[in-house]
Amino acid sequence: MANSAAKNISGYRLLLLLLLFAVLYLPSLKNGYVGWDDALIHSNRNIRSLSLENMTRIFIPQPGSTASYQPLRTLANALVFALNGPRPLGYLLFNILLYLVNILLFYKTVRILIEFHGDDRLKVSSHASALVSAAAFGLLPVHVEVVSWIQGGKQTLMAAFFLGSFICYLRFRDSGKEKMFWLSVALYGAALVSQPGAIAFPLLILGYEALTAGHGNRFRKEWLLDTGLRILPFILPAVLLGAQLLFISTVRKYPVAELSFVSSLFTVPLLWGKYLIKLFLPVNICCRYPMTVPGTPPLFAGSAAALALAGLAWAACRAAGEKKLAGLGLIWFAVTLLPTSGLVRTSTLMADRYLYLPSMGFAILPGLIFGNLLAGAGASHFIKARSSLLTALVLAVAAGWALVTVKRELDWRDGVALWSRVVSLYPEHDLATFNLADALQREGKLDEAIKHYQKVIRINPDYGDAYSNLGVCLRLRGEDRKAIGYFERARSLRPDRAEVWINLGISYANVSRDSAAFAAFEKGIDLGGRSAWAGYYNRAKLLLSGGSVEESVADMEKAARYAPQWVTSEAWLDLGRTLERLGRVDLAVELLSLGKGEAAFDASCWRILGNLEILSGNPSAAIETLKVAAARDPEDYQTYVLLGFANQQANFTQDAVKAYRRALAMGGPDREKVLNNLALILAETGKLDQAEKVYLEALAQKPDFIEAWVNLGILYRTKGDLTQARRSLEKALRLCAERQVPDNITEGIKQILDGLGPQ
Repeated sequence: MANSAAKNISGYRLLLLLLLFAVLYLPSLKNGYVGWDDALIHSNRNIRSLSLENMTRIFIPQPGSTASYQPLRTLANALVFALNGPRPLGYLLFNILLYLVNILLFYKTVRILIEFHGDDRLKVSSHASALVSAAAFGLLPVHVEVVSWIQGGKQTLMAAFFLGSFICYLRFRDSGKEKMFWLSVALYGAALVSQPGAIAFPLLILGYEALTAGHGNRFRKEWLLDTGLRILPFILPAVLLGAQLLFISTVRKYPVAELSFVSSLFTVPLLWGKYLIKLFLPVNICCRYPMTVPGTPPLFAGSAAALALAGLAWAACRAAGEKKLAGLGLIWFAVTLLPTSGLVRTSTLMADRYLYLPSMGFAILPGLIFGNLLAGAGASHFIKARSSLLTALVLAVAAGWALVTVKRELDWRDGVALWSRVVSLYPEHDLATFNLADALQREGKLDEAIKHYQKVIRINPDYGDAYSNLGVCLRLRGEDRKAIGYFERARSLRPDRAEVWINLGISYANVSRDSAAFAAFEKGIDLGGRSAWAGYYNRAKLLLSGGSVEESVADMEKAARYAPQWVTSEAWLDLGRTLERLGRVDLAVELLSLGKGEAAFDASCWRILGNLEILSGNPSAAIETLKVAAARDPEDYQTYVLLGFANQQANFTQDAVKAYRRALAMGGPDREKVLNNLALILAETGKLDQAEKVYLEALAQKPDFIEAWVNLGILYRTKGDLTQARRSLEKALRLCAERQVPDNITEGIKQILDGLGPQ
């Protein structure tokens, strides 16, 4: 009974801890896309379907791809997309749930380690110690990047498999059950293909085996052989992924001519020292730090930092009182941090997300220290008093970390907030300033964006993308001649960037330098990449202005088919309208249908596609398309007008009436036309009196509306009021004479009038 009660209490405490962390991260659910790696969701076609064909694309590497192999991350995003679509809320909720799972698994890991390898005193408090470790891990403010950033979920997903694999390995070593071993291998494989940070797991196992082996057996030939064979199934997939990272993906070893290995090596202790400071004292944390590997090896500073770290490690082991478990925590921290410590090139040298796995090793130590103190708490009044003071200090630190966490979550609400934070800490950080300018540009704040792009150029005169984006801002303000100078500078700095050439071509075309524009578009298309569609699109516009209609249409088709996921909403709209004017309605429908699943295909795009489907004689398809447009933008007047017309064409009269009435309630242009169409339906369904009132309302809106006068005359004829019918039709004839309408319309009205018989 006592054991059962103790287990229940332990469970309640753990559940309470998880609930507290769930509440702590609730503010993250209000965050949105920040413009950083968002394309992995809103422009990733592989997450939009759970079909067998799409699953194949997810798990089979695409030819020419330089991305690291992370199919489970893509699959997770696909599952969230199936339930949630592209809305940020679903992905952020997924991150929080995975974070809670990681805290639970980490608690289980620490408790198993203590129960298997702790001394008798520590085993008594295994739950309390594991709970403290889990709390320390969960509270660390550096984890906000992983939870509150939409793309941070890859770290929590990887960590869940990583911890699951380690738990299974520990169970295997305790029980000898082979199924636990192979389950551990399988979970490790899942961790690797979720995020490459799991690659250090074999080193963690090796450290665990070395620490827990008997002193006489450690490093003997038999032990080495047995351990090597046991770790081999973990090493093989790690080697395969490592080869993919180094030789196929965007991760690279530093070239000797660029940075020496010695510089990288002596930078490692400096980097780790900064990381430990961020863990202990989480001030000035942000999404991008300016630290880099120096060209000259920091021999003295690196050596001093290494000695300081060694001293801290020794002190931590002493305070923990459990050398094996404390040593494992230190090994965990070191081996999982090593892959992102500057020995290979990654996107940045220092980032909070790189601390996610290593911080687990760090968090083992507070639990051990707490357990050590708890075990000796009854020894003396001095120890009790010291424990009370330590408890008060821990609670104060926990409250401080929680406040920092909540504040940090707000930094991820949008791109401007995120990069403003970095720039406030590092005003001369060129990349952060560039990203802030880009976020401002996306929000349409061109003046502020221009100011920050100019600052980037002042900080780094060779920042080619800053010149290019500055040129775009100037062009949006109508200053193409000024923009050309910046584009030409960007071209000299980044001749390999297709978008630079295409932007230059657009501005050339805007100042009537057509031959130069054509050459620039050709170059952008030749360079390929995701921007090449814009080369085809803008070349099509240039060809059309020159009268080359067929060549223009061919380029429009290439633009739409090349990479629909990158085509902008403005381009979709322009393609649809242009092809409609050229009489290529069926082609317009076909091309715009390619964009249906894309993030940029907004409510306006769905509306114009619906209109094109009406024009192509397919009102049923138009109805479904316009329903999507209405769901995306329920306040769009034109969508409901078109939806009414499509239903009218399909003879769904009740739905047509509802759509027209919804549009009329909103207000909007050409109200008299909507009233006329509504009256036609009412008349066709026998509601003649209602139809008469609606026609009269339409004519009150526009007294010279010829079509409404004719329809009203026909209505009066149907009602048998030939006098009113004749007056309405004669009014229509007078308006025809005044406005010089085509003869066929006038003749048609006369025939109706003659059909009424003599007066």
